[in-house]
Amino acid sequence: MCRCDPAILSFELHQATERFYDTILLVFTNYRPKTHDLEKLSHMVAGYDPALLTVFPQATDEQKECFDLLKRAYVEARYNPGYKITKPQLEYLAERVRKLQRLTKRICQARIESYLSA
Repeated sequence: MCRCDPAILSFELHQATERFYDTILLVFTNYRPKTHDLEKLSHMVAGYDPALLTVFPQATDEQKECFDLLKRAYVEARYNPGYKITKPQLEYLAERVRKLQRLTKRICQARIESYLSA
């Protein structure tokens, strides 16, 4: 499969999201759960910084659909030929994942600095 395939791109966004959540959990708890469920992971990290609750808003049907597509991408993007995601949905999700990346860097650096100063 071509890496420019929209389904594969959504899988890669899922993987990036999962890794950012895992990073937060490792820095704050020294624990990384064995799950690919982004909803569970998002709940696990939510208490470490209120801004994490804003990464994947669920206020509109479109926002809910995009997050659902991202959650399903781990399996369906690779194995279900019926999995479809549009370019605007991918662009929206990429923007949200970039926000998560920035937040992850900020809160993890602050936490690591607090360990060093303790």
